[in-house]
Amino acid sequence: MARTPRIMTRWANTGLAPALLAVVALAGCGAGPAESPDDPSSGNPFTPQMLPRCHVTSDMLFSGGAGRGGIPALVNPTLVPRGHPDAQYLDDYVRLAEGRDDLPDARVVGMVVDGTPVAIPYNILWWHEIVNVELGGRVLAVTYCPLTGSAIVFDATAAGAGRFGVSGLIFRNNLVMFDVETESLWPQMCEVAAIGSKQGTQLVRVRGFEMLWEAWKDRYPETLVVGSETGFDFDYMLYPYGFYEVDDFLLFGTQGPVDPRLPLKERVLGIPGEDGGMALPFSALESSGTTTIIQLATDRGTALVLWDAAAGTAAAYLPQTVAGELVTIRTAADGFMDTETESLWNVEGVAVEGPMTGARLAIYDGAFVAFWFAWSQFNPDTRVWTVE
Repeated sequence: MARTPRIMTRWANTGLAPALLAVVALAGCGAGPAESPDDPSSGNPFTPQMLPRCHVTSDMLFSGGAGRGGIPALVNPTLVPRGHPDAQYLDDYVRLAEGRDDLPDARVVGMVVDGTPVAIPYNILWWHEIVNVELGGRVLAVTYCPLTGSAIVFDATAAGAGRFGVSGLIFRNNLVMFDVETESLWPQMCEVAAIGSKQGTQLVRVRGFEMLWEAWKDRYPETLVVGSETGFDFDYMLYPYGFYEVDDFLLFGTQGPVDPRLPLKERVLGIPGEDGGMALPFSALESSGTTTIIQLATDRGTALVLWDAAAGTAAAYLPQTVAGELVTIRTAADGFMDTETESLWNVEGVAVEGPMTGARLAIYDGAFVAFWFAWSQFNPDTRVWTVE
């Protein structure tokens, strides 16, 4: 039996009316295409228009209850070393959540920008949903939707935006962002401006990965992380959505029936396609082994999927030449290894040891991790991968 939804009053200190506090609705999230300035186009172009049901009109948008700015996006929060006292909340949360099935794992969105690893924790994104941070001469918008369980990093500068904010609107339970210059609306999963003067402008994705905090900090001990002193009186040890991740309820209705093939909140790696694409459930990937490599035939060629149980994540790439060398990836004791040079690779698609150190696989455009119900709502004809 599902537990009665218990949603914390996230906006207790934002001055919102009590009626809105009772609703406790969050503007949602999602995911979509990928083309990064750090990862040049692979010749495998993907446009948001390929996603079914990404045509958005104003009558398809619904209020999440908080209103514009009710969920405050962060702008250039202080980044501290992982051992700094202001980063202690993350390790404290790991200990708090250990052995409990009612709390989500401590996960982060990890990036390496100009050689510097940076982690944006979900503990921060649960409360703010968008973190605008200036790195490498660009404003990067790190976005996460607690409702749809998806994280994407965008290049706000490339979109002609100084920063993005949370509109308070949702589209198919998904976060709708707005840019502060034109107030155009950008549904996260569509990765394109849907309404406003920037309508049709596509977002550019920056290479970023969600994974467990324990795995990220072990791999990048010198990482910077968003500190707890954000200027807001939020408890970043508190997950503000109660049982949302572990129970089968949704805060908002869906447009169309919910696909029953998987649990609603099962995390999946979605591979887009005009034929509906493919969803790889984390439960199936976990049963496939500690590290797994899967080659999927898609309508845009082959997708090479890497799964790393220790990191708690999966990612999709193009099997192709890297720096003029043909790379054939296989599993290895410490992750992944290419047959040609025996260089060691990680799940982020980066060679970390051996002759190809620093080389990167090209990301398969449009692949992302999200909750099953969200992926299937945007891709109703999707197939589900199973272990052979």
